[in-house]
Amino acid sequence: MPRKGKRERSAGRVKELSLGNIRTQERGRKKKEHVGGKQASRRQTDLSDIAHNKLRSLSDDEHDKFCFMCQNGGSSVACDDCPRVLCTEHIAEFSSIPTGRLDKMVFECPSCYIYGQEKAGAQPVPYQGFYDVMDGTRMAYIQGGLTLSVPYSFGQHARVNTRPVAVVHLHLESLADSGSVARVVYESMKEYFVEEQSKRLRYFDIPYNLNNNVQGLRHQAKITKELSYLRNERSARVLVFIYTHSHSQTGMLYYGNDVAAQSLTNWFDVLLPEDVRALFRMHTTSVFMLCCGALVKTPAALAALRSNFASLRIPRLLAFEAAAFQAAHTIPFFVTFVEKIIFENVNFSDVQMSNLLAHSLNLRRHSKVIMMSSSHHDEARIVTTEYSWSHRSIRPHGELLPVQCPSCKGLFCFETTQKRGTTTLVTKCTRPACAYVKETEKCAGQQVLGGAEGTWLKRVLE
Repeated sequence: MPRKGKRERSAGRVKELSLGNIRTQERGRKKKEHVGGKQASRRQTDLSDIAHNKLRSLSDDEHDKFCFMCQNGGSSVACDDCPRVLCTEHIAEFSSIPTGRLDKMVFECPSCYIYGQEKAGAQPVPYQGFYDVMDGTRMAYIQGGLTLSVPYSFGQHARVNTRPVAVVHLHLESLADSGSVARVVYESMKEYFVEEQSKRLRYFDIPYNLNNNVQGLRHQAKITKELSYLRNERSARVLVFIYTHSHSQTGMLYYGNDVAAQSLTNWFDVLLPEDVRALFRMHTTSVFMLCCGALVKTPAALAALRSNFASLRIPRLLAFEAAAFQAAHTIPFFVTFVEKIIFENVNFSDVQMSNLLAHSLNLRRHSKVIMMSSSHHDEARIVTTEYSWSHRSIRPHGELLPVQCPSCKGLFCFETTQKRGTTTLVTKCTRPACAYVKETEKCAGQQVLGGAEGTWLKRVLE
């Protein structure tokens, strides 16, 4: 039975909408111990059990809501030096600290302690955590060090960052929102935003099917109005999933179910008007292009995409190279992206990209990943990076092997070896009397990414 899936479009009209950008009347405007918690099913803790009411230098709203060491909620103490919090039950000595004394002390979380030790180049000393402050000097309250009772489950500098998140699903009307990548990613984040925090997580389903200028103007008015709430948010993370078709020959994106744009610039101008781009620039915005690979495989389209990314002035844009792209294969990648980049707040680096791709078993076989990124310090400097999975028998040097031998028509009958003294991989057909040979060279500048987080071990238990 055929699968329903999104494919590249080669048919259909090609059109340019001539509407101008809509301009709206609105314009952008240039510790204490606390309780937080995920849904009760994730933790058997009485969330009303607050031992103290300790005021902190950061407001309660600025601190995380979940313990950075166990990622659960409950009674917690907030760090004076960063937004992290730590469950009070992880600190054996906490119950012995008098309420009146706690109110006057400073608390340093384990992450800040480690940062301080690394910065000073000092030898590790016992973690002391709570300090009295005398003449600007911190004096340890418990001289022998605190006793922490929590397993090493997450990174030592991890967080559970619950600053506002907006998920924007901009998609062709014919490509359903239900079960989409954007919807699945949004659902995966809900448990971090419960009760009074639920308003921090927003989802915007914005379908479009534009066949004329009037419909284009209506779309611009709608998307500008729906996203205008971002003007009043502070330091939000905005995830924009663009789910559409690309023309198989030109790589141009589609305005409507059967209407392709004449240029990418016109497509971006119509679908993402300037007022919306200004809102994106106020926050940390990532754009994900969920369309077939002609967008990045066609040289002219790739150059146009790069130019339009520069005009957005946001940190990153991701696209995929597979000719018949299946968006569902990206779900593990984006769910892991949310866990690591959005919530744990790790820096987006080659190491983290390697880890994200390692969690994406189907994606790594299915498609290369293209990322465009700009520097926070120099938005004009755009770097375009290609990530490809390499496997000697499946993707030598990241390039796909055919299913069938072009010469003898045999299926899955290849063997790949490395040419002596070179990086060249030689693939030969193993069927008798077949002389098919394909050599794959390593691309200039290609490097092996490290950073995969360990390996799984197996043992049989009696």
